[in-house]
Amino acid sequence: MKIIAQNSIRFTYQFPAALIQLSTRVRFLELSWNNGGYNIAKWAARKFTHISPVWFQFKPEVKQQKTCAIFGTHDMDIKWLADVHANNSEIKFVPRFIIDGSSPGDVKRFLYDEKWQTNCAQLIVNFIKKNKMHGAIVELWLQILSLVQAEVKEELIELISYWAELFHQNDLEIIVPLPAPLNDKNKPSGFVMKAELAKLMNDVDYVNVMTYDYSSDRFVGVSPFEWIQQNFEYILSEPSISSSKLLMGLNFYGYASQQSTMKAIVGRDFIEYLAAWSGALFWNSITKEHFLIAENKDFCVYPTVASLQIRLDLASHFNVGVGIWELGQGLNYFTCLL
Repeated sequence: MKIIAQNSIRFTYQFPAALIQLSTRVRFLELSWNNGGYNIAKWAARKFTHISPVWFQFKPEVKQQKTCAIFGTHDMDIKWLADVHANNSEIKFVPRFIIDGSSPGDVKRFLYDEKWQTNCAQLIVNFIKKNKMHGAIVELWLQILSLVQAEVKEELIELISYWAELFHQNDLEIIVPLPAPLNDKNKPSGFVMKAELAKLMNDVDYVNVMTYDYSSDRFVGVSPFEWIQQNFEYILSEPSISSSKLLMGLNFYGYASQQSTMKAIVGRDFIEYLAAWSGALFWNSITKEHFLIAENKDFCVYPTVASLQIRLDLASHFNVGVGIWELGQGLNYFTCLL
């Protein structure tokens, strides 16, 4: 177990990435949903190829016609978009649109109604173009599977492929987040299979593999390195899948255990733990993450320069991009690595 001194983090984490020599830029998707993320995205805009503000939800509904309602427009910040663009004129804005608030019955009918799907996609496309953005992250795979509780993956693939065609006809990009195909035992979870991934990747611009979202019966880490590696080896063993369309999910958040209760933590929480708990950070050579352990055996796990760098190296090894969840949850100096 390697250890590092807490002060090496506590006294450098705010160092502004804008003052750091930029590294060679690859495909970096950054998702923003809090003020910290928005601020960092402005002064580190040159680090990213795509920015995805987490603003919008859509809901299939029937009023005078079958269409969709878009929610979250009050969160849109035009000035912020302009500020980011001023620092990187080549950056692409791809806000997230997540399906939300629909009944299982409505969603199932929506899946089998091409006209309804067309009306909904056209509404989103028109909204994106009106606001001079470049595409969208369309998040619906897990949401629909959990709502409908039925085998509808073929219909989902057809819907996403159809929407991708409409987006591309309007010179817009479409990115789809999907769960990691392997579970904590490194076996196929069934949520998305390799062949299904291959079909989707024929049509969309990128798939963001959610390797920042690890789940197991017993906590071992936030996003274990071997699990990430196994997932991308599994995905890329399919010859028809191009690494150039893949994004590796990278967490900028962590977890803390206090009195046997786990909770998600962000950068400011981690700094507070560093100040309150004596001792050092221990390197877990299996998950390749740093653990901070208190005298009473409470602990927290949070990204460090070392844990992030080894994952960025893995992304380079597989020639895939990186999708960060979420910039504002991290420490300022994390962007020095990008």
